[in-house]
Amino acid sequence: MKEIKNIDRKQQVEDIVDKIITTKDYGEILSYEYLEALTGYERYDIGFTVILAMVKELLVEYGYVLKSIINEGYKILNPGEISEHVIQTHLKQSTNKLGKALRIMQYTNKSYLNKEELAFFNKVESLLGNTFTYNEDSLLSAQAMLNEVKMKELGE
Repeated sequence: MKEIKNIDRKQQVEDIVDKIITTKDYGEILSYEYLEALTGYERYDIGFTVILAMVKELLVEYGYVLKSIINEGYKILNPGEISEHVIQTHLKQSTNKLGKALRIMQYTNKSYLNKEELAFFNKVESLLGNTFTYNEDSLLSAQAMLNEVKMKELGE
């Protein structure tokens, strides 16, 4: 029975995505009321959250990226807005998560690890450290590029 529910939910998500890509365009706001009507759930219901996450993920494959607009709903980003969104949201979040993972590793009591566990632990910690440094540098570079573009826009 659970598999049937998943198939039904998958079809529901595909139907919602189809409706959005055929009736909505870049820059439009998908109000919470509109999304509630599409999903069949109220905004604060877990079903709404689950279906919306699946819809957002599938919409990306059609070039639609949704950005939350507080107390309104979600904006379909124009393609020119996506780079800034990725920098400010996804790259920043990944850097923060890597930093948290590295912090956990740094404060782990290694005295309880046997030789094999310690060797593996050290490899993971090194990998996280290198990845975090690279990601943090990438974030700073991306933010600097974004600021440069914004300054040029203000100057024009």
